[in-house]
Amino acid sequence: MIKLMVGLRRRPNLTREEFQRYWNEQHPDAGGPEMAGIKAMGARRYVQVHALDQDYNARLSRSRGGEDDFDGFAELWFDSLEAFEAAAGSTEGRAAAKAFLADEANFVDWPRTMIMLSEEKEMYRTDD
Repeated sequence: MIKLMVGLRRRPNLTREEFQRYWNEQHPDAGGPEMAGIKAMGARRYVQVHALDQDYNARLSRSRGGEDDFDGFAELWFDSLEAFEAAAGSTEGRAAAKAFLADEANFVDWPRTMIMLSEEKEMYRTDD
């Protein structure tokens, strides 16, 4: 499984609450209703990870020498790198990605946001 991970930081004119509300309620439909854009991009799963209390997260980040904390992380899961590349190269996938990127200008501070393709390596798990 391959993940596209995006560590999101909000535009300076938005509060964290405004950012998370827009991201959660409006952005998923930027590529079409009912996650049509996410499906066109070939994703098997889409997860939004919303940061909790800003002050606490900022203290955690600073305690490790970090600068700013993230407002959230997006995870898009793909079967393989080949599946990701095939969808990204399709007409529908390119159109969806373009629609999402245009919408992200409304709430994402891209110069302070990170994005990467990754492979998960589970190191520990308990099912208790």
